[in-house]
Amino acid sequence: QSVLFPNLTSAEREFTNTQVGVYTVLNNPDMVEDVLVVVEDNLGLIGMSREDKYYLNRFADKSIDEIVTSHKILGALGVLKGLFDVVIIDYPIDYIEKYLESTIIIDKFVICVENSIPMLENILNIRLRNMFTSSDVYTRSIYDKSGLILNKFNKSSTYRRQVIDSRFIEGLLRNQLYGDIQDLGEVGY
Repeated sequence: QSVLFPNLTSAEREFTNTQVGVYTVLNNPDMVEDVLVVVEDNLGLIGMSREDKYYLNRFADKSIDEIVTSHKILGALGVLKGLFDVVIIDYPIDYIEKYLESTIIIDKFVICVENSIPMLENILNIRLRNMFTSSDVYTRSIYDKSGLILNKFNKSSTYRRQVIDSRFIEGLLRNQLYGDIQDLGEVGY
């Protein structure tokens, strides 16, 4: 975010409430306008400082585990979707499994993965399969709403002499249990 939107980094330095914007909104969704940083005419971000001193164990007299829950995420998403046309949440796929119940309100999942066999194996055969075994209903919902983007695309990444590109991914998804996941293309460095 800081490379694409330097305004966010500046705002996080200047206004301390934006440094823990995500926690603030999860704790009280009505405070969204207090932590929202407008970075473009039609784009606002709610950030979380990358500085170690802001990785908290407690916030608003609550443990972080009490603030970051599926129930809190659902509440925040409900408010945000009422205020904005598009809400994008950027977090590691590891978190989806922890907060599966909150995924039901999400309209679209974009899964970003590097175009290498180890990274694809990690996402498709470890992360998504683990989710499927923990909750069939939520995972099916995620599959139905998901798209896969190859990021950090490298043309020299191959498997059995075939470039790992959109065509390769389409075939892989179609031949696996992930037939509902769409290929959304490639993004270079």
